[in-house]
Amino acid sequence: MARKKSAKRKRAAKAKKKVVSAKEQKTIDTIHLVFEILVAVGFAIGIIPFGYLFSMWWVIPMALVSMMISVIWNKKTLTFDIVTFVMAMISLVPVLGYIGRIVGLITAVITAKKLF
Repeated sequence: MARKKSAKRKRAAKAKKKVVSAKEQKTIDTIHLVFEILVAVGFAIGIIPFGYLFSMWWVIPMALVSMMISVIWNKKTLTFDIVTFVMAMISLVPVLGYIGRIVGLITAVITAKKLF
């Protein structure tokens, strides 16, 4: 009898851990989605002439944090986050940066769609 109770308790504990893990995963997904949306908005602002001077100083840190979230939580969006971060760095170049901003906007939107 004691073995059956302990086995039931173990299964209940595992089920409880899965619920907590699912809640944490949903929270992290929501935070990651917000970061990706803000990065996409920053890239959109950067397409406006001289708008990148305003937006890139918060797009680069957010793209970096988004990439770290993907690495830590083992997300499937890691490649898109790496491309987004590289495009954020390239977008600091005034003329060549337009290509980086457009590609970064596209990758940020694709990542946000995957998270949604």
